[in-house]
Amino acid sequence: MKNFFNPNSIESKSLQKILKSKKSKFLKYRYEGETKNKIPHTPESFGTKFFEEQDRNDYTEAGFPYDLEMLQNYFTNTYAQESFYFMGQRYVEEARYINGVPEGAVKLTIGIEGLDYNHYLYCNFKNGLPNGSAMLYESYKLSHDLYEFENGSIVNATSFDNLTDLELNKITDNWKKNKNLYNLMKEDLELYE
Repeated sequence: MKNFFNPNSIESKSLQKILKSKKSKFLKYRYEGETKNKIPHTPESFGTKFFEEQDRNDYTEAGFPYDLEMLQNYFTNTYAQESFYFMGQRYVEEARYINGVPEGAVKLTIGIEGLDYNHYLYCNFKNGLPNGSAMLYESYKLSHDLYEFENGSIVNATSFDNLTDLELNKITDNWKKNKNLYNLMKEDLELYE
């Protein structure tokens, strides 16, 4: 998986511009949870970041809000960066944090201001990057997708509709074994239980 956008498209070019620009900024947020040295640190529980909506004057040339921290620090290949750039910005991040970095079960709520266009990514993070099987639930179209991450890169993505019952049961059974991740995602997995 190389590109989500055509490399010559305005979307692709505007993303590359914000990733390279020194004027691009991380989103501001309010944090609830334990801290260590004033940064999120919740080895035995979860913390939650609530992100401010990006000022429309800071949107990219393609007309999208962006989440620089998510794009730079969580996703390591172009396909993943472009896919999540297209979804919008984080509104909420629920995670276990080790020295400010997500580790273990994580839920990202991503969207665009003023649109009923929310995406919920449920995944495990390892060393601050998505790793392993993940579920992307898009509430506005009741769509469930299986993503396979390897150190922040998307190596495979498919709709639940393209999986056999046996494949889907095996995946959901594995998620159930990870109680922290399953507890975050179980409400959005109800159709498949």
